[in-house]
Amino acid sequence: MKAINYKDIGVRIKKCRESLGLTQEQLCDRLNISKQHLSNIECGKNGMSLEILSFICQDLNISSDYILFGSVKDIQMTPTLNRVLSLPEKKRDAVETSINTILDIIDNSSK
Repeated sequence: MKAINYKDIGVRIKKCRESLGLTQEQLCDRLNISKQHLSNIECGKNGMSLEILSFICQDLNISSDYILFGSVKDIQMTPTLNRVLSLPEKKRDAVETSINTILDIIDNSSK
């Protein structure tokens, strides 16, 4: 059994928050927690209650599997998503950056 890595959990939460364009303050307001508590979670200094984990997953629209383990299980995934998720983390980050750039271009061209 794999040990829980709080630092990795915090990194994933921060990445998801930032990908939605949310500041720590904005997410804290939505979750009704202090900025210090969220900062400690994102830095891996503290864990969180199941209730806070549930709120984070709901608010950021992500699965608890992804937050806790860095993977998504038991959902129907497209072959493309499976390929992306099977990449090493650095390559996944590069794909995510590329996709976000493409989405930004699409958003800006439709305005």
